[in-house]
Amino acid sequence: EGLQPLPTDILIYAVNGTLLRSYSYRSSDLTQPLLLTTDLPPGTYLLNIMADKQTTRKIFFVI
Repeated sequence: EGLQPLPTDILIYAVNGTLLRSYSYRSSDLTQPLLLTTDLPPGTYLLNIMADKQTTRKIFFVI
């Protein structure tokens, strides 16, 4: 019986601090959450990714 992976929270913010999207996953595969950013408006770009190793939270800043 293996340990369940920690939930990964994906938070996507605009530059002005507005929270655009929020996702939560129980997978260590980061390619799956990245694909879901495609529902953002056209012309949106990822500026920065920050990871908190304790909460596995990923924060995306977009323009």
